[in-house]
Amino acid sequence: MKTIKIGIILIAVNVLTGCSACRDYHRQQDMLDAEYKGKGELLQAESNKKVIVETAKANLEAAKMNAEADIIRAKGVAESNKIIGSSLENNRAYLEWLWIDNIEKNPNAVYYIPTENKMPLMLK
Repeated sequence: MKTIKIGIILIAVNVLTGCSACRDYHRQQDMLDAEYKGKGELLQAESNKKVIVETAKANLEAAKMNAEADIIRAKGVAESNKIIGSSLENNRAYLEWLWIDNIEKNPNAVYYIPTENKMPLMLK
């Protein structure tokens, strides 16, 4: 009988020790899980930051390229205007032809023709 009591006590001690060990094991696992979760969140945050920085760099580069394209386009328009302006300078016959051609193309349009003593003023 004494042996049975000792056996039961040993079993109870083993069960209690085992439960305590299980609790310690689970506590350690929870701490490890939290640590890994924290590391994972940190890595995700660093990755998100890199994506944001690279996106901003790409936007900056695109803005610089768009600005360059606008400058090149403006230089082309300026050169075109210069060519057209110089071709119209002292070219009265062309301007008169252009005026008459526009009147013929738009027969229903209303035009203001400056006059002096009811005579149209011609370009000088």
